[in-house]
Amino acid sequence: MAYTNSPLVSYTKISPNRNSPRNHAIDTITIHCVVGQVTVERLGEIFAPSSRQASSNYGVGYDGRIGMYCEEKDRSWCTSSRENDNRAITIEVASDTTHPYAVTQAAYNATIQLVADICKRNGIKKLVWSTNKRVNHKNGCNMTVHRDYANKSCPGQYLYDRHGDIATAVNKLLGTEDTPEDKPVTPSGSVKIGDIVDFLGGAHYSSANSSTAAAGNLKPGKAKVTNIYNGKHPYHLVHTDSASAVYGWVDATQIKQLQEQNTPNTSDIKVGDIVQFAGGPHYSNANASEAAGTPKAGPAKVSAKSDGAKHPYHIIHTDSQSSVYGWVDSNKISKNGSTSIPSNECPYPEPTRQLHKGDSGDDVKWVQWYLVKNRYSVSIDGKFGPDSDTKIRKFQGDQGIKVDGWVGDDTKARLKNPQAKKTNPYKEPTSDIRKGGKGDGVKWIQWEFWVCY
Repeated sequence: MAYTNSPLVSYTKISPNRNSPRNHAIDTITIHCVVGQVTVERLGEIFAPSSRQASSNYGVGYDGRIGMYCEEKDRSWCTSSRENDNRAITIEVASDTTHPYAVTQAAYNATIQLVADICKRNGIKKLVWSTNKRVNHKNGCNMTVHRDYANKSCPGQYLYDRHGDIATAVNKLLGTEDTPEDKPVTPSGSVKIGDIVDFLGGAHYSSANSSTAAAGNLKPGKAKVTNIYNGKHPYHLVHTDSASAVYGWVDATQIKQLQEQNTPNTSDIKVGDIVQFAGGPHYSNANASEAAGTPKAGPAKVSAKSDGAKHPYHIIHTDSQSSVYGWVDSNKISKNGSTSIPSNECPYPEPTRQLHKGDSGDDVKWVQWYLVKNRYSVSIDGKFGPDSDTKIRKFQGDQGIKVDGWVGDDTKARLKNPQAKKTNPYKEPTSDIRKGGKGDGVKWIQWEFWVCY
C-alpha cells in the first residue's frame, strides 16, 4: 500500500524512534495528551533524541498547528503496544499538566480535522468509539487509548471523555450516514430522555440492536435515560450512583419509571452563580446524547447557560470534591443548601461549643452557611473537613484575628458581622495578564480570586 501524509502539517521533524515500515494497514486512531501546553516545535525536540525511546506520527500544538514526527508509512513508539502502533496513527495533543489535562479549543478543533483527513486517506469509513472492550476492534471500535495498554491516565480525562464527540464530529466530516439501527425515533411511551429510572439489573448492550451483551449481571440502581432508539434494547442508560455500573442499551423490561421526577427550581440560577452539583453525568455539549463522564458531587460555578437544551447548565468544579466540567441537567444542580450565597436568615443553630476540623453536625452547617454568605465557597454538608478548615483559616486571616482553624466566640462574631477585608497587598495589573505571566499583577489576580471564591 502506498502511504501518504497529511497536508495539514505545518512543521516536520522526523524522530529516530520509529520502525520502518509498519507491518499492518492503518485502521486505528490513537489520541494522546502531551501533559504540557507545547508547540509542535517543542514536541519535535522531545522526540528527537534516540534516548527518548518515544515518538508519535503527529502532534497538535496548543495553537492548533500540526507537526509530523513519523511518516504514516512508519510505526511510531507511542502507546506501549507494538501491535497497536503498527496499525494506528498516533497523535499527541498539547494539554494542561494537571487533571483533567484539558486542551485548548484550537487544539481540539485541529485534532478533529487531522483525524478526518487521516480517515479519508486511509479508507476508514467511520470512526467508532466504545467505553469498554475496544482493543483489537471489539464492538467495531477503531479508536484506542494509551491506558488500554499501560497503567497510565493518558489521554487524560478531558480528551477521554470527549472521544465519542470526536468520533461524531469526524464522521460528520466523512459524510458517514447512520445505519438503520442507529436512527432515532420519537419516544412512544411515558419514559423520556433525561428521566431518572430504576434499572432492574441484568445485561446492557453496545447498540440498540446488538445480539451480544457488552456486560451481563449488572446490579440494579438508579440511572438516567440518555437516548431512546427503535430497537431490541430501546433505552440507553447511564448509572447515576455507585449501586450499578450500567452504561449502555437495555430492554424496556429492565427499567421502571419513578413515580415522579423531582426537578428543583433552577429558574433563578444565573451564569456566575456557585451551585451544588448533585453528582452524576456531565456532557460535552448542551444537547449531547452520551455522557462524557459521571463525576462526584460538589460545589461548582455556572459558566454558561443554554435555555431549552437537554443539559442547560455548563458548570466547572470549584474544589477537589468533584471533577465536573461540562453540561448538566437542571435537576443536578441546586442553590438551596449549597454553596450559593444565602439571602435569608441562617436556618442552622449557632454553635454552643468550639468547632474545629473533624467536627460534624448542624452547628457546623451554621459555620459553613456564614462562610458562603461571606463569599467563601464551601459545601454546606455539616462536615468540618479539609476544605472548611482551609476556608475558615482564610476567613480568620482576612479578618485579622487569630488563624488557628478553631471557631470560637471571636470567629463566630466576625462570621455574623465581618469587618472589611484586608486590602489587596499587590499592585493591580495595568495590562492584560495571560497564561505564563508572572509578578505582582498575577499575585493581585490570585489574591482577588481567593477572597471571592
